[in-house]
Amino acid sequence: AAMRRELVPANANTAAMTVDLIVAEDLAPKAYQFYVDAFKQAHQSTAFRKIRDEKGLFEFSLSGDAFHAHVREQVTRLKLLVEDAGLRP
Repeated sequence: AAMRRELVPANANTAAMTVDLIVAEDLAPKAYQFYVDAFKQAHQSTAFRKIRDEKGLFEFSLSGDAFHAHVREQVTRLKLLVEDAGLRP
């Protein structure tokens, strides 16, 4: 079975753009870390910064465990907002 793992997000105002990579659920930790490191390196490149600035994107460079923790926090926050607004059946 495949599992979607978001590695590096970039946010622009209220819209979000995410670079995703779909990997096997049993991907070896060393292989997963290879991709996390590759995305971190790309995010630190001059070329990426130039494109980000040209597109008016904000810097937001989480990856790996830090990104997954951020996503979990956001999901929890949004669930609470939905409940507070009475939108949950």
